Amino acid sequence: MSWFENAACAGQPQSIFFDRYYDTAKLICSACTVKSECLDYALKHRIEFGMWGGLTPRQRGIRNPEAEYWTVTCKVCFNPFRWANTRGYDPPKCCSSTCRRVLQGRSVTATNRKKAEQKKAG
Repeated sequence: MSWFENAACAGQPQSIFFDRYYDTAKLICSACTVKSECLDYALKHRIEFGMWGGLTPRQRGIRNPEAEYWTVTCKVCFNPFRWANTRGYDPPKCCSSTCRRVLQGRSVTATNRKKAEQKKAG
């Protein structure tokens, strides 16, 4: 891994490259000269966690050429949405957090409920 020695993140605490620090990590990655090598390494080894090559795990899943894409229909508003199956999980039942709240029976604002009903009515 000779590219790693030249990476802008060399010597930085690893915790910076996980969830709540992604903004800091993106700044470090933006100045990196070996960003493409880093991203290639993460995709090749299917690294699922942390920032690699300036991309979050979700962004890498979208850019992963081996990702299997499914078109799924939301169970609440019946809108189709694309989902990248990068880990072998079953697809989500809802297209958004609003629809997920409706499906779980949790309260939603009247405006959001009205929008969901309008989408359903079609």
